[in-house]
Amino acid sequence: MNHSIIFAFNYIFIFHTVACVWIYVGSFNEEAIPGWVQREHAIMTAEGIPCVVAESRLNDTDYSRCDFHHRYQIYVTAVYFLVSCCTTVGYGEYYGVTDREIIFLLAIQLFCVALFASI
Repeated sequence: MNHSIIFAFNYIFIFHTVACVWIYVGSFNEEAIPGWVQREHAIMTAEGIPCVVAESRLNDTDYSRCDFHHRYQIYVTAVYFLVSCCTTVGYGEYYGVTDREIIFLLAIQLFCVALFASI
């Protein structure tokens, strides 16, 4: 198999995995500060995208009950953010606010620097 195809599949897998972790990290609330997933959820709900969310505690939000379109849009947003972050474009419409998000983004930025240095 061609090395460029293997290289592309490796990058797709890495971006998928990191996007899933970014969604996980962004789904926490810290000190009543909403993570990026909660902020995005509020925007989508205001735009009329349905999502039934059970919030029993501040840090226990069940987004698995959201419809497919909502979860798909969150995933696409996460991939878009990571690609813009790793390509150093960084438009600024998505960013980390909570401590977990900021620490995760620092690790991602260092990873992306190492990734580009290896090319």
